[in-house]
Amino acid sequence: MIDAIIVIGMHRCGTSTISGMLCQAGYRTGKNPQETDFFNLKGYFENTRFGIFNNELMACFAASWCDTLRIHDKDWSDPILNPFREQLLTIIKEEFTDGSSILIKDPRISILLPFYLEVFQRLNIRPKFIICFRNPLAVALSLKMRNNLSFSRSFAIWMDHLLKAERFTRNNTRWILNYDDILKDPAGILKSILHKFSPVKVVDPIVENSVTSFVDPKLRHHEKDEKTSDRVPEDVNALFSQLLSYRYNDQDSQFKETMDQQYDQFYTSTALFTGQDAIPEVMLQTVAEDKSRVTRFLPCNAGNNHFEFNFDTPTRVKHLIFLPFNHRSRLRCNGFTIFEVEKPGQFLNFSYDNAKYKSMGNEMTFHTVNPEVGCHFYDEKTIFKVSIDMELLEIGDIVCPQSFFDDKLPMQG
Repeated sequence: MIDAIIVIGMHRCGTSTISGMLCQAGYRTGKNPQETDFFNLKGYFENTRFGIFNNELMACFAASWCDTLRIHDKDWSDPILNPFREQLLTIIKEEFTDGSSILIKDPRISILLPFYLEVFQRLNIRPKFIICFRNPLAVALSLKMRNNLSFSRSFAIWMDHLLKAERFTRNNTRWILNYDDILKDPAGILKSILHKFSPVKVVDPIVENSVTSFVDPKLRHHEKDEKTSDRVPEDVNALFSQLLSYRYNDQDSQFKETMDQQYDQFYTSTALFTGQDAIPEVMLQTVAEDKSRVTRFLPCNAGNNHFEFNFDTPTRVKHLIFLPFNHRSRLRCNGFTIFEVEKPGQFLNFSYDNAKYKSMGNEMTFHTVNPEVGCHFYDEKTIFKVSIDMELLEIGDIVCPQSFFDDKLPMQG
């Protein structure tokens, strides 16, 4: 087995700091380190190839680093992700050719953990996780200054990252680390982590001094504001308190039970208040000439989807109605393939839609929570199957991109 340290948790919670400390102790992030910038003067201590890869994988789910709630635990078995699995395997092999002192750091891995764990298993890598957390108000203030994120969005993704990081690392060696503890005693924290993760590694006095100099408590911003916790929602404060109670004992059944309750409550409530299903579905409705209707549902993932609606008996159809999602969204889809009895499949373009904008690339933007496309037939047809290919590109309140206007197609609806 090859050991690797994986640093995850929430953005702005000290992931770069602890990665920098581990680099002082001899760990390496690979051949393509990310450069420093104004928002992280000491450095990010992560690999640019992993960052680019994680962004692309999230985009497959119509998500991003600050919009993660639409990624569900059940999406990872989709065959559409097979090319991403091979890509991640290649990146790890190329970045860590000698297979020693591997360090991978990116908060986005918290959201993508089930995918990464499968790849680690294929590579015979034994991951050991550091989960970084910090007072949620300090994180929200930091993200407001850096990215102008609303407090509510920051609190939501703070919970999303940490709940998933804790849930998916339970069967692995791990350390749940409070940012404040790093600042108070960086050398002591490094010694404790290495003692648990790699007992053969010793922090000598040179490394200890280097780590102490590297961690600058003055880089801790928003210290005064952190104490005004009444600005933080009750559920967020409850999770923060629970993480503070962690005592590096993974046999603590009470800790896991409370985390499970918070996990279930959070994802149930976010689905409720965003109006999104836990498992999104598409709907196909057939309407006969006598107005009788047959309705079918199939689960939908972000990214590419191939739907096949099969009917138990041949069904008479005058109209086909397809509801591709139950939220404002942007997608690519241009028609049905219908299968009539004793006839080959026939592709038909949509004859109507309620999209706000359309482009020549078959992209449609819907500003309604009831997107609808359909097709009318001149004569009633008898069909036994309908197939549809659809790519779900984006979910939520979407501003029409300039490319739609460049195509000079008329607005709809």
